[in-house]
Amino acid sequence: MSTCDRCGGGGVVHLQVGHEQAVAEVCRCKLPCPECQGAHFVFEEQDGYDVAVPCGCQGLVSRVHLFNEALIPAGYGEKTVPGFVDQGGGNQGEIKIKLARYYSQFELETSRGLVLAGDTGVGKTHLVCGLLHYFTLELGIRCRFVDFFALTRRIRSTFDKGDEESQASLMRPLVEVPILVIDELGKGRGTGTATDWEMSVLDQLISRRYNAGRIVIATTNLKPERWLSSSKAKQGKDVSLEERVGRRVYSRLAEMCDFHLVSGPDFRASSNPATASG
Repeated sequence: MSTCDRCGGGGVVHLQVGHEQAVAEVCRCKLPCPECQGAHFVFEEQDGYDVAVPCGCQGLVSRVHLFNEALIPAGYGEKTVPGFVDQGGGNQGEIKIKLARYYSQFELETSRGLVLAGDTGVGKTHLVCGLLHYFTLELGIRCRFVDFFALTRRIRSTFDKGDEESQASLMRPLVEVPILVIDELGKGRGTGTATDWEMSVLDQLISRRYNAGRIVIATTNLKPERWLSSSKAKQGKDVSLEERVGRRVYSRLAEMCDFHLVSGPDFRASSNPATASG
């Protein structure tokens, strides 16, 4: 049996040009569906009657729709956990194995969230986008990716206009989505220091998801205090995650999530653009 050159047999094609977020579509090799011929339903016998039921092809259409709704950054649409490259010199290979085990055993009702902490360019964003790729296209779970700074900037614009309804409409889908990925947790404007107002937005978001029992997955360049050496902490060279996001938010995250330190060389500094990753 020949394999489609566009999708490799998976039925999903990732569109690369002209999009800020990752966009996929059902490959034309799956259209029209050979089972329903594009009708989206088939007949099956139930109690002696032919009954119209949704065709199995609608599962693929639905998963592609979920992938597009996740708003994964355009450069990360095809990133997967198995495709993550260990650059050596750190624990990237170990983290890759842990995350592969995480999603293979994932249960929406019982699994904990994740916080990936580490320096810039070690692959944290690649890994969490790889999880979203799997959750949407393989498991059919509704997810959402949000950059923390971009989120606070959008909410700030509605706050400055006094538009409380718009503020609520921005926050509501982030509270209600089953899996939320927050990239660059704790990052703020300019110098990278988040303001008290920005942290109040984070507090509200994390607290509401905590109360609802919904999964949070996050990346951050900040490390928890326990991972900072006592000498550096005393000299004030490093700001801890607790200091940046506040004890209340950190406590919620610690109860909801497992923390993993990701270490290794900076992908962005790699001379091979094919392996560049966030």
